[in-house]
Order: sequence, then structure tokens, then C-alpha cells
Amino acid sequence: WTTRLGAIADDLARAETIVAPARVRDLLGRIKPPDDLAAQMTPEKLVELAAAVSRGAAVSSLGEIYPRGMDAVRTLKLAQGAVIGADELTLEEFNARVMERYPKAARLPDRPYLDDLFKSAGLDFEWNPAAHDGKGAYINKLREQIRTSTGSSSLTRYRTGSPAEDGPQAQSALEF
Repeated sequence: WTTRLGAIADDLARAETIVAPARVRDLLGRIKPPDDLAAQMTPEKLVELAAAVSRGAAVSSLGEIYPRGMDAVRTLKLAQGAVIGADELTLEEFNARVMERYPKAARLPDRPYLDDLFKSAGLDFEWNPAAHDGKGAYINKLREQIRTSTGSSSLTRYRTGSPAEDGPQAQSALEF
């Protein structure tokens, strides 16, 4: 049973794309555990066990199966959700967020090598030595652009009162 779980985890870790956690649980759940363990095996425990008995799989904080020692560019691509909402991150904060998501991935290099990996991974972060009180930090250029952009809006907001009073445009807004 555990050998089969480990083999599935290894297959998932070798896959070109990361499989969604629900699909991982479904695939592993198809392998029936011994009767004396069936009641103890939650889907999360099953995923952890499969990775533990595999030859090269690990489990992300989201419950994804990924390869142990996963290369830095792939790790950065997959960890975008952990960093993209931040305006500014020190090197230590950035590494902590990525490693929290993928703890058994390959370690990220230090600056300035990490800067090049950001470009390869499609991350729009740039090192600013003056940020973080002069200690330096990565600035999310996308968030900076959104925050500093200006312009007028062509959107009109309609009251969401009684549609009968305000006409068809208000009815449409209310339905939306």
C-alpha cells in the first residue's frame, strides 16, 4: 500500500505541471489502505505519507506534490501567489515566503543572482537598495505601477435603490 502511494507521489512530482491538491487527494484516495489504518487516514495524512515514502516527492503548504530539490525558477513561478500581493519584501522575507510554500525545493540564490531568476520566472520585482530603511528590499513593480497610476474613470455608479424609480440602467446595475 505505501509502495503504491509513494509511486503515485513520485509520478506526480515528475509531472510537467503541478497537480491541484484536490486531484492529488483523489488519486491517492483510490488506493485502499489496510483495514486497521482506514479510519486514521485523513486525505491530508495520506498526502504526507505518500510524499514521505516516495523517492523524490514533497508536499507544499497548499497540499500540492512537487519534486524535492525543485529548481529555483520553477519554484519562483509556482510561489508567485505567496509574494505577488506585497509591495516590498526584504531578501529574507522573500525567501521565507517562498520556502514556507515549498520547503523542500532548492534554496534560492542570494542577490544579484536572484534578480536574474525573477526575470526568468516572470516576477516583476526589482531590488532597491534604499528601501526598507536603507537596508534594501525587493519592490513589486506591478503594485507600484498600480498605486501610482492616475487618470479619470469612465465608470458611472448608479444608486441601488428601487429599480422602478431609476430606469433600465439601474435595473441592469442591480442585476449585476
